Amino acid sequence: PFYYDVDGSSDNTFDVLPSQVEGAAWIATRRLSDPNMKTDLSFRLNGDATVYVLHSTGTYPNITLRKPNEQMQQAAAALTKALSAAGFRDTKVKTTWRGHDLVLAHCGLWSRPCEAGETITVPEQILDYVILIKPGMD
Repeated sequence: PFYYDVDGSSDNTFDVLPSQVEGAAWIATRRLSDPNMKTDLSFRLNGDATVYVLHSTGTYPNITLRKPNEQMQQAAAALTKALSAAGFRDTKVKTTWRGHDLVLAHCGLWSRPCEAGETITVPEQILDYVILIKPGMD
């Protein structure tokens, strides 16, 4: 799990990590999809790195028999719009993870090469997402 407040009622784990993020460090946060914990996330890089944002899309694999979550799809659209404005690019990598409710969910991956000293800000959204930092610029 990548949330520091795991209490056994949530998950957010992976079956397979996308190869782009293998070896990356994670920023552990509270569960940002909880409206009571919604916050902007901002940090400053100590060295050159590629910053990745992996986020839920609001859709699910067919095997789950779940319909898309419209509220989550809207939050994902708002997040990707903000990431694009901040210079992130959609990697077009699609993968799945187990959402905080333990059900498989689709997620997308955005990336941005960044230089040492840059401050990165990801705006608040009620959406599961994780920030990964990989040394060097891919």
